Amino acid sequence: MKGSFGQEILEVLLGGGVRGVYTFVDSIILPTANNTGAYPLGVVPFAVNGTANAVPLRTPGRFVAINALAIAAETAIWTPAAGKSFRLMGYHLVSSVAGNIILRDALAGAIIAVIPSAANGAGQQVVLGNGIVSALVNNALTATGPALATLSGIVYGTEE
Repeated sequence: MKGSFGQEILEVLLGGGVRGVYTFVDSIILPTANNTGAYPLGVVPFAVNGTANAVPLRTPGRFVAINALAIAAETAIWTPAAGKSFRLMGYHLVSSVAGNIILRDALAGAIIAVIPSAANGAGQQVVLGNGIVSALVNNALTATGPALATLSGIVYGTEE
């Protein structure tokens, strides 16, 4: 008879006769809150968000490609589906004209990022971890740049 459900899983994954790692596996497979002896079948990764709250780690599922979009006037670059908010988790953007690219949460909304860009430069990938969530549903992510500028690259995240 095996010591616990976790040990049986480990033997299935690694083959029978595995020794010396059962305590580690048992320590990450915990009983349910009602102590019924049931065990979870998976582990969800969490991170602390700076306020001592654990939040699940997210994976981007929406990728918005941008190709030579005029941004001299504030322009929507990501409009989420109706009733959804965007969560900006990263970007790689470059302007055709040297200057700052300003990302905002909605038209004339809060500034999310100010991105310095060289004319036709290579840009740089920026990863924002779990991301920045739009303040309200139906807000679009917008960009503004220098006069006569066009924007190319990608923004990504989730819609929720």
